[in-house]
Amino acid sequence: MKRVFVINHSVRFDPLSRMLVVLDRPEVMVQLHTPASECLRLLVSHNGETLTHQFLSEEVWEKKGSYVTANSLYQNIAAIRRGLKAVGLDETMLKTIPKTGFQIYASIEEEDLPPVIKESSAPLSAPENKAEPLTPRRVIQPMLSHSKMPIKILYLAIFVIFISGSFLLYQQITLNRYHFDSYTHIGLINKCDVYSYYSGKEKSTDIFNALIKSSSLTCPMGGKAWLTFNANYRMSSIVMCDQNIDKDGVNCKSYIYSGDVNEKL
Repeated sequence: MKRVFVINHSVRFDPLSRMLVVLDRPEVMVQLHTPASECLRLLVSHNGETLTHQFLSEEVWEKKGSYVTANSLYQNIAAIRRGLKAVGLDETMLKTIPKTGFQIYASIEEEDLPPVIKESSAPLSAPENKAEPLTPRRVIQPMLSHSKMPIKILYLAIFVIFISGSFLLYQQITLNRYHFDSYTHIGLINKCDVYSYYSGKEKSTDIFNALIKSSSLTCPMGGKAWLTFNANYRMSSIVMCDQNIDKDGVNCKSYIYSGDVNEKL
């Protein structure tokens, strides 16, 4: 049997196929990315409950060995809202609880469908789909077939990755400062008050010390640092400030790391 959810008596959500389908107009559908679908499954399974940032991050990413920033979680929540809107639901049913997490409050019915029903095959091959432009789907371009990539293209790719990482950190600091409230306090390390997105204090301490040593960073007097790292992509970042990040007049600098220093993650 396959477990599906009916939202507000009008849209069926199938976590297995990651599809949102309008019941009386099955040609109108949206397919979510896997993390967004997992977040939505947890939210509808806990209808009316507030799920914290930490809970969602652990269930969707950390239990699978990935560690992502709060900004990644918010991007997936935004994708869910776009999907709900595309199939005619009120996107405001998915509420943000400030400094805590997220909540769905709606009419949710669970159904068990027999395995012989293959509802996902027809929508995926449908020749026309008016809702498709609104589908939160990432298009992956084909890789270059040449075995030797031109050196200019390689440099350009590295530059784009660096700029993208810097922009995401800028968004975190300027637009979503309260995201850092979910970080775990690790303690005083090298005269710096350190907080980590990952709750494991021992690993966070080792990673922070390794990054500080590799770049010869010095924490300002009374300074604080927020550590984020992703083992899968061998990327880390430190946001270092002269006081609490939510204070007016705070001065912060962000540092992005990739490569060998992350081998131990």
